[in-house]
Amino acid sequence: MTPSVVNVPTEILYGDILSQTQHPFRIDIAQNSYSTDRSNVKPILTFSASPGGFPTDCPTNLIVKESNDGGSTYPTTLTGSFAGGVCTYTSQNLQTVTAGSTTPKWYLEFAVINDQLAAGASGTQITVTAQFDGS
Repeated sequence: MTPSVVNVPTEILYGDILSQTQHPFRIDIAQNSYSTDRSNVKPILTFSASPGGFPTDCPTNLIVKESNDGGSTYPTTLTGSFAGGVCTYTSQNLQTVTAGSTTPKWYLEFAVINDQLAAGASGTQITVTAQFDGS
């Protein structure tokens, strides 16, 4: 089951990178995704940039924060792993999913901080994908 990633901007402009603009988004569960209740569910997020991918480790490319209050504040900074130009982050917000439900939702934000990524006039294209992990 693939979660929905909602409200992610696809193009990050050079000014957004220089100002480290935070881009909030959320992870949704589609209705009836689970036929049984699940506990300790969390999204695993992958961030990729084009053209060329992220050039170095995750902390020098982007900051990802997580909310535990529905998107009012984002106090938790996630640590990412880097491989092949892609950064992967695992949510620390474990949730229980009830069979047939469309809740819970996860609220996160990211900021691209590597100004090398915005050399082109059109900015940097960011793609965020997610999958769920949980028992």
